[in-house]
Amino acid sequence: MYRITVIINKAGGAPVFWTYYSARRLTQAQCENMLSRDKVEGEIYGFRVELIEFNCEEL
Repeated sequence: MYRITVIINKAGGAPVFWTYYSARRLTQAQCENMLSRDKVEGEIYGFRVELIEFNCEEL
């Protein structure tokens, strides 16, 4: 079991502290992809997040 802690920065929003528990080790890029959303045809917008102080530790 892994605990991932990070501060999420999203354009137009305040920074948010986030904790996530995972059965497998995740990289910062994998977490960014999991939390971001690409623009899809028929939708108005998509967004990307920036992760600050990424930490993935084994419990």
